[in-house]
Amino acid sequence: MNATEQILTKILKCRRVDLYTKEREMKDFERAVATQMLERFESGEPLQYILGEIAFCDLSLKVNRNVLIPRFETEILVDRIIFTLQGLSDLTFLDLGTGSGNIAISLAKAFPNSRVFAVDISPEAVGLAKENAAGNGVEKQITFICEDMHTFLEEQAGKIAPFDCVVSNPPYISTKEIACLPPDVRQEPVLALDGGEDGCRYYRLIAPHLTSWLKMGGYCFLEIGETQKEKVAHIFEQHPESWQTNIWPDYTGADRIFQAQWIRKHG
Repeated sequence: MNATEQILTKILKCRRVDLYTKEREMKDFERAVATQMLERFESGEPLQYILGEIAFCDLSLKVNRNVLIPRFETEILVDRIIFTLQGLSDLTFLDLGTGSGNIAISLAKAFPNSRVFAVDISPEAVGLAKENAAGNGVEKQITFICEDMHTFLEEQAGKIAPFDCVVSNPPYISTKEIACLPPDVRQEPVLALDGGEDGCRYYRLIAPHLTSWLKMGGYCFLEIGETQKEKVAHIFEQHPESWQTNIWPDYTGADRIFQAQWIRKHG
Protein backbone atom coordinates (compact mmCIF):
# COMPACT_ATOMS: atom_id res chain seq x y z
CA MET A 1 0.00 0.00 0.00
CA ASN A 2 1.14 3.53 -0.65
CA ALA A 3 1.17 6.15 2.10
CA THR A 4 -2.26 7.56 1.26
CA GLU A 5 -3.81 4.10 1.33
CA GLN A 6 -2.17 3.25 4.64
CA ILE A 7 -3.39 6.48 6.20
CA LEU A 8 -6.94 6.00 4.92
CA THR A 9 -7.19 2.36 6.02
CA LYS A 10 -5.93 3.44 9.45
CA ILE A 11 -8.50 6.22 9.80
CA LEU A 12 -11.42 4.30 8.30
CA LYS A 13 -10.45 1.02 10.00
CA CYS A 14 -10.85 -0.91 6.78
CA ARG A 15 -8.90 -3.03 4.31
CA ARG A 16 -7.18 -1.62 1.25
CA VAL A 17 -9.70 -3.28 -1.06
CA ASP A 18 -12.56 -1.57 0.81
CA LEU A 19 -11.23 1.82 -0.28
CA TYR A 20 -12.11 0.91 -3.85
CA THR A 21 -15.09 -1.44 -3.53
CA LYS A 22 -17.17 0.10 -0.74
CA GLU A 23 -18.71 3.51 -1.11
CA ARG A 24 -18.45 5.41 2.13
CA GLU A 25 -18.41 9.17 2.49
CA MET A 26 -15.68 10.37 4.83
CA LYS A 27 -16.84 12.39 7.77
CA ASP A 28 -15.47 15.90 8.20
CA PHE A 29 -13.26 14.98 11.16
CA GLU A 30 -11.88 11.94 9.28
CA ARG A 31 -11.04 14.10 6.29
CA ALA A 32 -9.34 16.63 8.55
CA VAL A 33 -7.26 13.94 10.26
CA ALA A 34 -6.29 12.42 6.89
CA THR A 35 -5.23 15.81 5.56
CA GLN A 36 -3.11 16.47 8.65
CA MET A 37 -1.43 13.07 8.46
CA LEU A 38 -0.67 13.47 4.76
CA GLU A 39 0.84 16.89 5.39
CA ARG A 40 3.09 15.40 8.07
CA PHE A 41 4.19 12.69 5.64
CA GLU A 42 4.85 15.17 2.85
CA SER A 43 6.96 17.24 5.24
CA GLY A 44 9.26 14.24 5.73
CA GLU A 45 7.99 12.66 8.93
CA PRO A 46 8.30 8.84 8.85
CA LEU A 47 4.99 7.22 8.00
CA GLN A 48 5.38 4.71 10.84
CA TYR A 49 5.43 7.54 13.41
CA ILE A 50 2.37 9.10 11.81
CA LEU A 51 0.45 5.82 11.92
CA GLY A 52 1.83 5.05 15.39
CA GLU A 53 2.36 1.39 14.67
CA ILE A 54 4.25 -1.10 12.52
CA ALA A 55 4.07 -4.79 11.65
CA PHE A 56 7.16 -6.75 12.66
CA CYS A 57 7.50 -10.55 12.54
CA ASP A 58 3.69 -10.91 12.48
CA LEU A 59 3.40 -8.65 15.52
CA SER A 60 1.70 -5.28 15.77
CA LEU A 61 3.95 -2.83 17.61
CA LYS A 62 3.48 0.77 18.67
CA VAL A 63 6.23 3.15 17.57
CA ASN A 64 6.91 6.83 18.19
CA ARG A 65 9.76 9.34 18.02
CA ASN A 66 11.39 7.81 21.11
CA VAL A 67 12.34 4.56 19.34
CA LEU A 68 14.03 3.38 16.18
CA ILE A 69 11.60 2.15 13.55
CA PRO A 70 12.00 -1.67 13.27
CA ARG A 71 13.15 -2.74 9.82
CA PHE A 72 13.04 -5.86 7.66
CA GLU A 73 16.74 -6.53 8.28
CA THR A 74 16.02 -7.05 11.95
CA GLU A 75 13.35 -9.62 11.09
CA ILE A 76 16.19 -11.62 9.53
CA LEU A 77 18.09 -11.35 12.82
CA VAL A 78 15.09 -12.75 14.72
CA ASP A 79 14.52 -15.48 12.14
CA ARG A 80 18.16 -16.57 12.36
CA ILE A 81 17.95 -16.87 16.16
CA ILE A 82 14.73 -18.87 15.94
CA PHE A 83 16.23 -21.18 13.31
CA THR A 84 19.41 -21.74 15.34
CA LEU A 85 17.64 -22.44 18.64
CA GLN A 86 14.55 -24.22 17.35
CA GLY A 87 13.48 -27.22 19.38
CA LEU A 88 15.05 -25.92 22.59
CA SER A 89 13.03 -24.83 25.61
CA ASP A 90 13.46 -22.84 28.82
CA LEU A 91 15.84 -20.47 27.04
CA THR A 92 17.13 -17.20 28.45
CA PHE A 93 17.77 -14.15 26.27
CA LEU A 94 19.43 -10.79 26.83
CA ASP A 95 18.39 -8.04 24.41
CA LEU A 96 20.71 -5.03 24.53
CA GLY A 97 19.18 -1.78 23.26
CA THR A 98 15.62 -3.06 23.06
CA GLY A 99 13.97 0.12 21.69
CA SER A 100 10.35 -0.70 20.90
CA GLY A 101 10.90 -4.21 22.26
CA ASN A 102 10.55 -5.76 18.80
CA ILE A 103 13.31 -8.35 19.22
CA ALA A 104 12.52 -9.24 22.83
CA ILE A 105 8.81 -9.63 22.14
CA SER A 106 9.38 -11.68 18.98
CA LEU A 107 11.64 -14.10 20.85
CA ALA A 108 9.21 -14.37 23.76
CA LYS A 109 6.43 -15.26 21.29
CA ALA A 110 8.61 -17.77 19.43
CA PHE A 111 9.79 -19.46 22.65
CA PRO A 112 6.82 -19.44 25.05
CA ASN A 113 8.80 -20.92 27.96
CA SER A 114 11.66 -18.46 27.63
CA ARG A 115 12.75 -15.58 29.84
CA VAL A 116 13.95 -12.35 28.27
CA PHE A 117 15.82 -9.45 29.85
CA ALA A 118 15.64 -6.30 27.74
CA VAL A 119 17.85 -3.26 28.38
CA ASP A 120 17.60 0.30 27.07
CA ILE A 121 18.95 3.63 28.26
CA SER A 122 15.78 5.55 27.33
CA PRO A 123 12.91 5.59 29.87
CA GLU A 124 10.52 6.51 27.06
CA ALA A 125 11.64 3.53 24.98
CA VAL A 126 11.32 1.16 27.93
CA GLY A 127 7.84 2.47 28.64
CA LEU A 128 6.75 1.89 25.06
CA ALA A 129 8.38 -1.57 24.98
CA LYS A 130 6.39 -2.53 28.08
CA GLU A 131 3.19 -1.42 26.32
CA ASN A 132 4.10 -3.52 23.29
CA ALA A 133 4.87 -6.56 25.43
CA ALA A 134 1.49 -6.28 27.16
CA GLY A 135 -0.26 -5.73 23.83
CA ASN A 136 1.25 -8.96 22.51
CA GLY A 137 0.63 -10.99 25.67
CA VAL A 138 4.25 -11.62 26.70
CA GLU A 139 4.73 -9.10 29.51
CA LYS A 140 5.22 -11.88 32.09
CA GLN A 141 8.16 -13.31 30.13
CA ILE A 142 10.14 -10.10 29.79
CA THR A 143 12.00 -8.04 32.39
CA PHE A 144 12.70 -4.54 31.12
CA ILE A 145 15.67 -2.65 32.55
CA CYS A 146 16.27 1.06 32.02
CA GLU A 147 20.02 1.50 32.19
CA ASP A 148 23.02 2.51 30.14
CA MET A 149 24.31 -0.55 28.28
CA HIS A 150 27.92 -0.10 29.37
CA THR A 151 26.98 0.35 33.03
CA PHE A 152 24.67 -2.64 32.89
CA LEU A 153 27.24 -4.96 31.32
CA GLU A 154 29.94 -3.98 33.80
CA GLU A 155 27.94 -3.79 37.02
CA GLN A 156 25.29 -6.48 36.65
CA ALA A 157 27.50 -9.34 35.45
CA GLY A 158 27.03 -12.33 37.74
CA LYS A 159 23.87 -10.90 39.31
CA ILE A 160 21.68 -12.36 36.58
CA ALA A 161 22.06 -16.00 35.53
CA PRO A 162 24.11 -16.63 32.35
CA PHE A 163 22.12 -16.50 29.14
CA ASP A 164 21.66 -18.88 26.24
CA CYS A 165 21.65 -15.97 23.82
CA VAL A 166 22.70 -12.32 23.83
CA VAL A 167 21.25 -10.27 20.98
CA SER A 168 21.58 -6.66 19.92
CA ASN A 169 20.69 -4.38 17.07
CA PRO A 170 22.87 -1.53 18.33
CA PRO A 171 23.46 1.87 16.75
CA TYR A 172 25.91 1.22 13.90
CA ILE A 173 25.88 4.34 11.73
CA SER A 174 29.13 6.29 11.98
CA THR A 175 28.78 9.75 13.50
CA LYS A 176 29.89 11.50 10.31
CA GLU A 177 27.24 9.65 8.26
CA ILE A 178 24.31 10.77 10.42
CA ALA A 179 24.01 14.08 8.58
CA CYS A 180 23.92 12.26 5.23
CA LEU A 181 21.00 9.99 6.11
CA PRO A 182 17.61 10.52 4.39
CA PRO A 183 15.53 13.25 6.09
CA ASP A 184 12.98 10.81 7.47
CA VAL A 185 15.67 8.62 9.05
CA ARG A 186 17.27 11.67 10.67
CA GLN A 187 14.03 12.13 12.60
CA GLU A 188 14.64 8.88 14.46
CA PRO A 189 16.47 9.07 17.83
CA VAL A 190 20.16 9.86 17.35
CA LEU A 191 20.93 7.60 20.33
CA ALA A 192 19.54 4.69 18.32
CA LEU A 193 21.56 5.53 15.20
CA ASP A 194 24.98 6.88 16.20
CA GLY A 195 27.55 4.11 16.55
CA GLY A 196 30.54 6.38 17.09
CA GLU A 197 33.42 7.35 14.84
CA ASP A 198 33.39 4.16 12.73
CA GLY A 199 29.97 2.80 13.71
CA CYS A 200 31.47 0.00 15.79
CA ARG A 201 31.41 1.56 19.25
CA TYR A 202 28.80 -0.80 20.64
CA TYR A 203 30.38 -3.95 19.24
CA ARG A 204 33.57 -3.01 21.08
CA LEU A 205 31.50 -2.43 24.20
CA ILE A 206 29.60 -5.72 24.03
CA ALA A 207 32.28 -8.21 22.95
CA PRO A 208 34.59 -8.08 26.02
CA HIS A 209 31.68 -8.80 28.37
CA LEU A 210 30.05 -11.68 26.55
CA THR A 211 31.70 -14.55 28.40
CA SER A 212 30.43 -13.04 31.65
CA TRP A 213 26.91 -13.15 30.32
CA LEU A 214 26.76 -16.27 28.15
CA LYS A 215 26.62 -19.93 29.05
CA MET A 216 29.36 -22.02 27.48
CA GLY A 217 28.03 -22.88 24.03
CA GLY A 218 25.78 -19.82 24.09
CA TYR A 219 25.25 -17.50 21.15
CA CYS A 220 25.59 -13.83 20.40
CA PHE A 221 23.67 -12.37 17.46
CA LEU A 222 24.38 -8.84 16.25
CA GLU A 223 22.92 -6.80 13.43
CA ILE A 224 25.77 -5.03 11.62
CA GLY A 225 26.27 -2.47 8.88
CA GLU A 226 26.91 -3.89 5.43
CA THR A 227 30.59 -2.83 5.45
CA GLN A 228 31.36 -3.83 9.04
CA LYS A 229 31.89 -7.59 8.78
CA GLU A 230 35.68 -7.49 8.97
CA LYS A 231 35.74 -4.90 11.75
CA VAL A 232 33.31 -6.85 13.93
CA ALA A 233 35.15 -10.12 13.30
CA HIS A 234 38.42 -8.39 14.29
CA ILE A 235 36.84 -7.14 17.52
CA PHE A 236 35.98 -10.71 18.50
CA GLU A 237 39.49 -11.88 17.58
CA GLN A 238 40.97 -9.44 20.12
CA HIS A 239 39.67 -11.46 23.06
CA PRO A 240 41.23 -14.70 24.34
CA GLU A 241 38.01 -16.68 24.20
CA SER A 242 37.30 -18.85 21.17
CA TRP A 243 34.32 -18.09 19.00
CA GLN A 244 32.76 -19.89 16.08
CA THR A 245 31.38 -17.17 13.85
CA ASN A 246 29.11 -16.87 10.84
CA ILE A 247 27.79 -14.00 8.74
CA TRP A 248 24.31 -14.00 7.25
CA PRO A 249 23.06 -11.69 4.48
CA ASP A 250 19.95 -9.56 4.29
CA TYR A 251 17.44 -9.60 1.44
CA THR A 252 19.77 -7.56 -0.78
CA GLY A 253 22.70 -9.90 -0.21
CA ALA A 254 24.54 -7.43 2.05
CA ASP A 255 26.29 -8.82 5.14
CA ARG A 256 23.89 -8.09 7.98
CA ILE A 257 23.84 -10.65 10.80
CA PHE A 258 26.95 -11.53 12.80
CA GLN A 259 26.61 -14.79 14.75
CA ALA A 260 29.14 -15.93 17.35
CA GLN A 261 29.02 -19.06 19.50
CA TRP A 262 31.27 -19.35 22.53
CA ILE A 263 32.76 -22.80 22.03
CA ARG A 264 35.81 -23.06 24.29
CA LYS A 265 38.61 -21.25 26.08
CA HIS A 266 42.20 -21.38 24.90
CA GLY A 267 44.63 -23.43 26.92
